[in-house]
Amino acid sequence: VLQVAALVKSILDVSRMENGLLETCKGGLDGVQVAKDIVAQFTPLSVGESFSLKTRVQAEEITLQTDRGLLTRILQNLLANAIKHGRSDSDTEIEVVVERADGRICFSVSDNGPGIPEAELDKIFTKFYQVDNAQKGLGLGLTFCKLAAAALDGEISVSNRAQGGASFCLSLPDV
Repeated sequence: VLQVAALVKSILDVSRMENGLLETCKGGLDGVQVAKDIVAQFTPLSVGESFSLKTRVQAEEITLQTDRGLLTRILQNLLANAIKHGRSDSDTEIEVVVERADGRICFSVSDNGPGIPEAELDKIFTKFYQVDNAQKGLGLGLTFCKLAAAALDGEISVSNRAQGGASFCLSLPDV
C-alpha cells in the first residue's frame, strides 16, 4: 500500500512540476545534516548486505536556502538507486558528499558498481526510461529528481567514475 501511495505521489508531483504548478517552500537548512539524516535512514538496509554507506563533508555545516522536502526526496531517490543499481560482484561502497564549489552547493551520490552504459547517460532522466527494464519501478525517480532540481533553481547530472560506478551530482545555488 505504501509503495502504491508513493508511486501515485511521484506521478502527481512529476505532472505538477512539468506544468509549473509545484510550489516550493524554501528556507534555511543545514545541507550536511540533511545528507547525514538520509544516510542514517538507509543504514539499516545495509545490515547483512554487501554494501556500505558513508558521508563525506567539506565542512561541519553548509547552510543553504532550499525546500527541505524536495531536497530530501531527491537524495532519497539517488541513494535508493545507488543501492539498487550500484551493486557489483564485490562489496559496494556508496558515498554521499556535500561540498561548496564555484558558488554552488553540491550533493553527490556515488557508487563503485558497474556504472551506466555510455549510450544511456543522455537518456537516464527521461520520463519512464529505464536502463534495465527487468528492474521494478516506472522510470520516474530520476525524472522527478531532474524536475525537482530545476524547481530548486539547481541542476542534476550523472557521470561514470573512472574507477567504476556512477556519480550523480545535485548542484544548488549557494545563497
